Amino acid sequence: MVGMDVLFGFPHVIGADLKLVEGGVVVLMAYIAGQLVAGPSRLLLETLANERLMKKLDAFVAKYGFSRNLAFTSLALAAAFFVKNRIAPSPELVKYGATAAVGGVLLLYRYLKFFRQ
Repeated sequence: MVGMDVLFGFPHVIGADLKLVEGGVVVLMAYIAGQLVAGPSRLLLETLANERLMKKLDAFVAKYGFSRNLAFTSLALAAAFFVKNRIAPSPELVKYGATAAVGGVLLLYRYLKFFRQ
């Protein structure tokens, strides 16, 4: 949500004085956005892998799916921040992009570490 606010200017959540109902709507939107990200994340990180292996990893996926989804989202946001920085240069966008990239790589490493076990 914060990444969308920085990149596209909506929904306005950074520095906003959200009331209870507005905060609830933001949480609901974040949940929906997370569910939308889970599909491409699963496709790229699991479906393209060996299907037979995936049957053995159902418990793993349930436990570490969040790490997978957050890694995918962070790396996608990093790419978006860097692309927007090329269009409209800003030191803040570089900082956000670098932070998202480092976080995404660390989360992907954690996911892959447990994936190998």
